[in-house]
Amino acid sequence: MKRLVRLLLLACLLPLVGCTKTDVKPEPKDTNEEKDVSSWQETPPDLYLLSRAAETSYMASSNGHCWGLDEQGNPCLAYPDDPWDATLGNYTFQVATKTRVPVTFNNFSLPNPDEVIFTQYRYKDKVGENVEYVQNGANFFDFISPEEAGVYYYVFYFKWDDEVKGEAYYAMKVNVKER
Repeated sequence: MKRLVRLLLLACLLPLVGCTKTDVKPEPKDTNEEKDVSSWQETPPDLYLLSRAAETSYMASSNGHCWGLDEQGNPCLAYPDDPWDATLGNYTFQVATKTRVPVTFNNFSLPNPDEVIFTQYRYKDKVGENVEYVQNGANFFDFISPEEAGVYYYVFYFKWDDEVKGEAYYAMKVNVKER
């Protein structure tokens, strides 16, 4: 009986102790702090390939990025992995031959890159070939899938050299099928 009374007493007091009101005020922010317009630089923005046929998008793998300047004041350099290593275990984008493939960032406040290179590789090729692309507005790009069916690896390179200094590489494995 004493045990039951103790349990009831504990059950009644515990919520009162656990729910006492304490004002927790957040630390005031430094209003003199500069506003960082390029907060996306902490982590590179995601890059997506859009599938019109499936009406969905697929994220490319981040394959190296670098922001800012080095100790000598030079823009830093990113060093990407081979595209087949960077895409290992990731989703393979499906597309038909000779199809327009839209590519875009998920961050629309991102300034337009100053340099863009799309490179296409076949499996284990050491040298890829640059692929033509068209820029369709701010941070929207299109390229055409190959005429020949097969598995291709793409590396997308973007460099910012103006208000923002940095570069980012992305990789995507693409399975091109006959129409």
